[in-house]
Amino acid sequence: MGRKRDLENFDTDWNYSVDTVIDKDRLDEEAARQPDTFMKYSALASTAIREYGIAWEYVKTLRSELILAYREENPKAKNDEVEAIYRTNPRYKKAKEEMIQAEFVKNILEGAVMAMHQKKAKLADLVTLHGQNYFSSVRAEGARETAREEEKKAVDDRIHRSLNRKRKRSGRKR
Repeated sequence: MGRKRDLENFDTDWNYSVDTVIDKDRLDEEAARQPDTFMKYSALASTAIREYGIAWEYVKTLRSELILAYREENPKAKNDEVEAIYRTNPRYKKAKEEMIQAEFVKNILEGAVMAMHQKKAKLADLVTLHGQNYFSSVRAEGARETAREEEKKAVDDRIHRSLNRKRKRSGRKR
């Protein structure tokens, strides 16, 4: 199957954490890149689904072959005895482990495809908000400038009041 190594390095091999992040300052680039990113994970998931299907069929076929071979040698064998024979067979165990691993990879990649669907929806929402000037830098810059002006005015007022108090005190002492 060979996918176990891929999952150990899921993020470094496939850049999953990079692919799921949206740069709000580059929505146009994100929107342009999204179809390719989605296709990458869809193709990976499709391959994993196929590999799982192949592994599942192999386990079923191997099981049938082992049962047939044992029944030919022991036609009066009971079902429990037959089941014990194929379940303890080393080839069957290995095939079953590979099938379980293939299912795990399939499930992870199906989750990644779902994450790409969610990213697409979030990207559409952000584009809508951007179109409504929700992220307007002018408004934010203006608000920052107003806040600075108000803070400067408050500081100037405090200094002015302090100076007036000092003048009044110095006038009283004379």
